[in-house]
Amino acid sequence: MIDKSYIVCSTGRSGSNLLCKTLANLNHCGRPAEYFHPDRLEKYLTKDDAKSLRDYLSGVLIQGTSSNGIFGIKMHWEHFQMFLNLARKYLDFQGKTDLEILSLVFPNPRFIYIWRRDLVRQAVSTEIAYQTGNWVKQNKSVEFNSRKKLVFKPLNIYRYKQGLKVRNQRWKKFFDKNSVEVYEVVYEDFIELFEKTILEIVDFLDIQPVSSQNEIKISLQRQSNEINERWCQYYNYIPENMLRTYGKIRATIKSFIKA
Repeated sequence: MIDKSYIVCSTGRSGSNLLCKTLANLNHCGRPAEYFHPDRLEKYLTKDDAKSLRDYLSGVLIQGTSSNGIFGIKMHWEHFQMFLNLARKYLDFQGKTDLEILSLVFPNPRFIYIWRRDLVRQAVSTEIAYQTGNWVKQNKSVEFNSRKKLVFKPLNIYRYKQGLKVRNQRWKKFFDKNSVEVYEVVYEDFIELFEKTILEIVDFLDIQPVSSQNEIKISLQRQSNEINERWCQYYNYIPENMLRTYGKIRATIKSFIKA
């Protein structure tokens, strides 16, 4: 039985993997994961109908709940929209607000919002992850694969940065519109005050307190390296208005070619 739920509201490369893995490893803070990631839905949502969605949700609620009845889930903005679309399509939730749907599916939801101040670094991290395929680095995993040739693509970084900005704005608009209480985690502060932040989150969620800071262990390694630093420097040398203009010209040329 689920006593309470929480949703980690995030964007890609915001530190949400580190946050969710740490909470899951405490064993009494639910098991937050990207249960509505498109790849997971494609694999486990067997049919496009109401029964399959209900069966999938039942599995998610079991998988994401720790033994003390705490359920956790992580959603990027686009995952949140996918969840809402599926719920309205198959669960007879037409006419319900976004918050009402969340509350009907995930009992007594609380909200944690994790974001990064430095969108350039976040966008660079996104581009490198796409090029390498390395999205998560476990604490004892092999070193970053530097043998793979990486290509600096400033237009991609610019587009990721703009997309991250929009997604952050949409999360904030959702919180404001629904007047929900949110615990904000800023990535740059989180990595400096790691244990303190986790303890404050547990307190915010009103979960049985962690007995000691020794229980809080970093389960993932930071993937940032000299390539991230160098690309951030390169990117900051380029005027963004030039990238914006170049992107528009490129899109126009592509549209002519397709026509």
